[in-house]
Amino acid sequence: MTSVNLKTNEILFVKSGEEYFDILKKMIADAKKDIHFQTYIFEDDYIGNEILNRLLDAAKRGIKVYLVLDLFGSKNIFFKIKKINSVNFYVKFFGRLQFRHLLFAGRRLHHKVICTDGEKSLIGGINIADKYYGTSDEPAWLDHAIYFENQWSRIVKDICNSIYLREFNVKYQLKEKRKLLEMPNNPLWVLQNDWMRRRNEIYESYLSLIHCAKVEILIMNAYFLPGRRLLRALKKATMKGVNVKIILGKKSDVPLIRYAIMHSYNLLSKYKIEIYEWEKSIIHAKSMLVDNQYFMTGSFNLNFLSQFGSIEMNVLCYHTKIISKAREEFNFIIEHSEKISPLIMEKLHVRVLSFLAYQVIRLALKLLVWFPFYKARKKKWKLED
Repeated sequence: MTSVNLKTNEILFVKSGEEYFDILKKMIADAKKDIHFQTYIFEDDYIGNEILNRLLDAAKRGIKVYLVLDLFGSKNIFFKIKKINSVNFYVKFFGRLQFRHLLFAGRRLHHKVICTDGEKSLIGGINIADKYYGTSDEPAWLDHAIYFENQWSRIVKDICNSIYLREFNVKYQLKEKRKLLEMPNNPLWVLQNDWMRRRNEIYESYLSLIHCAKVEILIMNAYFLPGRRLLRALKKATMKGVNVKIILGKKSDVPLIRYAIMHSYNLLSKYKIEIYEWEKSIIHAKSMLVDNQYFMTGSFNLNFLSQFGSIEMNVLCYHTKIISKAREEFNFIIEHSEKISPLIMEKLHVRVLSFLAYQVIRLALKLLVWFPFYKARKKKWKLED
């Protein structure tokens, strides 16, 4: 059993690796009534099976476990979980991938959240797989999460429950959110993005934070393919004298996306935006720090798919301890990353390859997003068991 000590009303900045999974195990072990667990990837590997066994042990103790997994992301463990017949263990998969449903591929449950008893929550971009835990040969993918115990956990439980039950009681959620937002000492917000259901809180928060920045914007994003609106916001920020730094990965689990991201290097350099590449591990984080006052992290990628296709969840923090930890993390990553010169894009073969990759990826993302909404307008889309 993990030795993690979680204090009452604790708010923590959490990094991927043992730190994240120790807290996750502790939350499962301490649950008293129910566990809501929803994630994109749940692998059939060492850490995946350990977390699954701990959830099953919790169910045997009488804890109601509600598990929702994205079928595309968690397809490797689908048949194993489907065979489980345990009291208090309830599982649903988001989006079937039968042949006649292939056009639903862009509509994904992409957030990563666990909430226990409506009191404790852990939200970030970290999936359940060995690559996020790390091995003796490979370091854990770089990613972040926020653990918290406060009134927002009631809302997180309500959101998870609405997805599990396929009941989207928007009025109740908005009413409760307004109460929390009116609290003067509220240290964080929980934000959703589900464009299909007219929830664009994360994307609009990115734009608002960029517009209000006065000194510095630090962005770390795994699949950085922003649209024109966000690029214009970054350009305006630099014109005001704001120092903008973007941290990307030199390695990628999808090499084509890395070349597509490189297509924007020259444009970003023209806007006087500094670009850094981290090469010690794969970056999977989706985090932003603004003026040492606001920190946001979660599952939302700055690209077309997250903005219009996926269900996402982020946490926006004002808590001084979180800001301090985030600042340390960004400083360390920048110090150990390579600053990219625009000269890298003067090589003809790099320019051609990055341009082609960008066009292919953008087209693919738009097709993945557009087709599910085409079906949805015909009332054929639904979250299926």
